[in-house]
Amino acid sequence: MNSGMTANGETATNPGSSPPASIRRIALFGTIALLSSAAFVSWMGNVRQESHSGYLHSVNESIKAGRQARITQILVKPGQLVTPGSPLLILRDVSLEAARLNQQNAIAALEAELRQAQARASVEIADRKAKLETELFETQLKLASYEEKRFDQRLALYASENRVMVAEADGRLDQIQIASNGEMEMPFDTLTLADIRQPKAKKRDLLFELQERETTRNKVETSEAQVALCEERLAFLKDQLAGTPAQINEAFGVNVIQTRITTAQAALVQLDAETPTLTLTATKHGTVGVFAKSSGEMVSSQDVIVELFDAEQPYVFAEIPTSQLAQFPSGKEVELVFPGQVRRRGTISELPPQAAPLPGPRERLADNCGQLRLQILPAGQIWPQVPFGTRVEVRSLRSTPRTIPQKTERTPAE
Repeated sequence: MNSGMTANGETATNPGSSPPASIRRIALFGTIALLSSAAFVSWMGNVRQESHSGYLHSVNESIKAGRQARITQILVKPGQLVTPGSPLLILRDVSLEAARLNQQNAIAALEAELRQAQARASVEIADRKAKLETELFETQLKLASYEEKRFDQRLALYASENRVMVAEADGRLDQIQIASNGEMEMPFDTLTLADIRQPKAKKRDLLFELQERETTRNKVETSEAQVALCEERLAFLKDQLAGTPAQINEAFGVNVIQTRITTAQAALVQLDAETPTLTLTATKHGTVGVFAKSSGEMVSSQDVIVELFDAEQPYVFAEIPTSQLAQFPSGKEVELVFPGQVRRRGTISELPPQAAPLPGPRERLADNCGQLRLQILPAGQIWPQVPFGTRVEVRSLRSTPRTIPQKTERTPAE
């Protein structure tokens, strides 16, 4: 037997006997706990998750001023639903006031320049007119002298022509008298020497008168040419005198300055016709986001004042390293964890054609793999209503080979 009674009445146990049942139970429970821990670790290793940060966004419309202006009134509140044509805010175009002031200053400067040019031109016009009028007066005096001389020479020519006519008439009369004497058969000895020489004298008088007439006629033609030249010069001087103001004004740029003033005044009229206030309206349905500018602030033409979000077209964008691109192919379904541990699903849309380099020192550019911006569209259940711009955790599920731990049994020593 393995046990017996001692002298004191206790039971004696042999060293080589089997352990009690309590020790066997403890060993069994320890083995089960060890196996459970190994199985849990194996299960946790079976599904390994890659997590990245993303942000909720949607198809939106950026509202810009389009000009330099000041916000005078905001007509809607963030989160408000708007329809196309709904007024969003009112701007006051400060650039319009500045443009009007600059245009007025430009007109004033041009008018001062015009007055200066006109003053210089008026001095030049007066000097030019004085010279032209002096020459015009001298030419008129010459013309009067030539006309007087021409008149006298015309009278002399008229008298000369009369003398020629008288001489020609006397010559013909002498010929008639000589013929009459011949008919009367006057004896030759009764003719005197004066009677014989008289026709030659008359002939010499006729030649002289003819020469005088030609000389006087030449003088008349010369006088007429001088008068004609003086008249042409007078006409030219009068034209110069009449056109002097226009020529000098053009030479001093008066006409150009006047044209510039007219153009500037037309531009000022257009500026006055424009309204200084501008109301920006929505062009489509959407939810008003947070205003980047408040009432009273200045905005430039490219500043985004507010964005209108389309709640029916949400998406999540996340940036991942290009080294993990294989885990996020186009069309893959990923898990999205919204605030409050709300889990939803999404599908990766088409991958962008270019990645952005990661910021870092130049010596680390070789290890810089770049960032790729993914757009994740809804899939499965409807996403929760959270503000746009909320951080969303993006997880990619990847299965790994499962390792089954070997079970070892320990047999208690007998």
